[in-house]
Amino acid sequence: MEAKQVDDVVQRLEWKVGRRMQDVGALGREFHTHLLPSVAALPEIVG
Repeated sequence: MEAKQVDDVVQRLEWKVGRRMQDVGALGREFHTHLLPSVAALPEIVG
């Protein structure tokens, strides 16, 4: 493999990993904004 090919592969991997991290970050934000308030309100609803 030439250095250029290796570079391309590495860049593609970094891009994929970066996308995955963004997805995880979005899920985390959604969890915090939607699920946590619901969980925090559960005792009031049940009680």
